[in-house]
Amino acid sequence: MVVRGCKVAGTTPPTPDTSADGIRIAGVEARVLNNDVLDTLATGNGTARSIVLDNASSSIVESNRIGNSSFTVGSTGIDIVAGQDVLVSSNSFSTLDNGLLFGSESFGKYRDNLTSGVNSPYSGGQDVGNNQ
Repeated sequence: MVVRGCKVAGTTPPTPDTSADGIRIAGVEARVLNNDVLDTLATGNGTARSIVLDNASSSIVESNRIGNSSFTVGSTGIDIVAGQDVLVSSNSFSTLDNGLLFGSESFGKYRDNLTSGVNSPYSGGQDVGNNQ
């Protein structure tokens, strides 16, 4: 699966206390390339994740612009829920609680990513350089 050149803006859930995902991919060898994901917002106790990969071994997430116009507690830029050998490169993150999260069932490498106004820029995975 390839998701390329999309603009996803203003994603909110339909009911209270639910989560919102801007782009959600399930499957191996996915490519999420050159997208703008803006203002992914949950309500109540829900979570807000701009890009989510699940069961996504050997996938690549590259050159995406991710952020919110205002800070939201619990907001996440890229969440790699499950998958091995995931590469995350050259993304920009702004005004988020979490930038890039590799979950306990995932592993990968990240490089050349840039953050601004992100409380916890990187968690999990292997930093292979030039992340700010």
